[in-house]
Amino acid sequence: MSRTHSALLLATALGLAATASAQTPVFVALGAGTRVTDIKNTPNGIVAVGTDGVQGLGFLWTPNGGFTYITGMDVSVWPKLSDDGLVVGAQQAGNVSAGIWTQAGGWVNVPGLGGQSGSVQTAFYDLSGNGAVAVGLSYTIGNIGHAFRYESGTTIDLTPPWNNNPSRANAVNFAGDVVAGWRDQGVRQGVVWQNGVLQSMTYAPAGGPVQRVGEALGMNSAGSYVVGYNLYDGATNTAGWIWERANNSLKLLPNLPGFGSPLPTDVTEDGSIVVGSSGGFPFGRNAIIWTDRVPENFKDWLLARGETTSSAYTQLGNITAIAAGGLAFCGYGSGAGFGEPAGWLVLMPDAFTQGTAYCSGDGSAAACPCGNNGLAGRGCANSVNPDGARLRGTGFASLGTDSLTLIGEGMPNSNALYFQGTATTSAGAGFIFGDGLRCAGGTIVRLGTKTNAAGTSRFPLVGDQSVSLRGQVQQPSSRYYQVWYRNAAAYCSAGTFNLTNGLDVTWTP
Repeated sequence: MSRTHSALLLATALGLAATASAQTPVFVALGAGTRVTDIKNTPNGIVAVGTDGVQGLGFLWTPNGGFTYITGMDVSVWPKLSDDGLVVGAQQAGNVSAGIWTQAGGWVNVPGLGGQSGSVQTAFYDLSGNGAVAVGLSYTIGNIGHAFRYESGTTIDLTPPWNNNPSRANAVNFAGDVVAGWRDQGVRQGVVWQNGVLQSMTYAPAGGPVQRVGEALGMNSAGSYVVGYNLYDGATNTAGWIWERANNSLKLLPNLPGFGSPLPTDVTEDGSIVVGSSGGFPFGRNAIIWTDRVPENFKDWLLARGETTSSAYTQLGNITAIAAGGLAFCGYGSGAGFGEPAGWLVLMPDAFTQGTAYCSGDGSAAACPCGNNGLAGRGCANSVNPDGARLRGTGFASLGTDSLTLIGEGMPNSNALYFQGTATTSAGAGFIFGDGLRCAGGTIVRLGTKTNAAGTSRFPLVGDQSVSLRGQVQQPSSRYYQVWYRNAAAYCSAGTFNLTNGLDVTWTP
């Protein structure tokens, strides 16, 4: 397979990130034939999954590593990803069976319910966040399509096998115990199965009769919010909806003006943000973000936040997923022939984690001067924060495309000096300095002094040199960062200052 395809697209992503300010979303177009269908904020950073119709392969994608291709996948079906980014659920090549894939073990086949339609025995639709449960549609011995739940080698029919009404499972929560989809009741009515127990979802408008709703399309990690589309029983069907399990209540998600029923596909953990599309004909769909159930064209939403790359397209098509914390979005459009991107991602400023914390004030390094231990990954405690102040990095630490931002948190509202060293101190353990530990040593460069607001500041800001330019980093190498901040209150030592943890950043070309 070609790796040039991956390298060129990764370079494009890095270049886009470099042109963005520290507070601007980054729009990344992955190239012709791609679709990005799921995205996760994992312990190792952002991971996306999708299909590449040009290569005829599935893929995983990360901001720093680009493409890892997956063989044996049917690229016509949306693959999904576990929350840790290590497990993929998808339809296997040949369109016979769903499967669960890991890099170490390859494909595990999802067996069916005894029947088939054409060649299809099981059709994949979603994967649980823990990577253990796949759901979708399988065929009974009588060749009726039924919703299934698969775990540990066993496929369970979620509809009684003697029932001739078709059904399908479209979404599953992290633990795999809540499944949502539809069941045929003359129409595809939205349903949810909790521990295998079926519940139909309905809409009860004020002063009106109870109405059936259409199929469920997505849910959050806890399974506490479910989204879907369509209303029936005489009501207009030009709305999506969000259902809250705790109180069995359903609220409508209006579409953008001039469109029919929208297609909500994913929802955040607290239910406040829903993403999807305007629906209708596949070409010219509008990607939509609902904030507290108010719809907005996603391209306009990006433009309002300073992102301009997406403005080159007429529309963005479909948003397929939103990562935890709203740190990233993914989707796909109809391609250049329609003025739209193919597969794309939007990475919010804090999606790019950089650096490794060291020299923490939690007792794992040198002892804090007054027994004022903080927490792991933070400095020694200060007068306003018993956890200690933290330094973290976001962006790209690349000499060619530097967008690294250093963020200090948990400090008093005082001055904060960001500085860089060429070495650690005391083999990374640090030494007592004021009310904290000095972690960065060697040749020191003062990057800049900022004023904390709400205990937080960052470097660089608009108008500042980039970290690599200010720090005179000219070759790929490691540098060590820390923040010295004023803590004038009588708290620990005679010194009226403290420091964050150290941050070890490896610069790449």
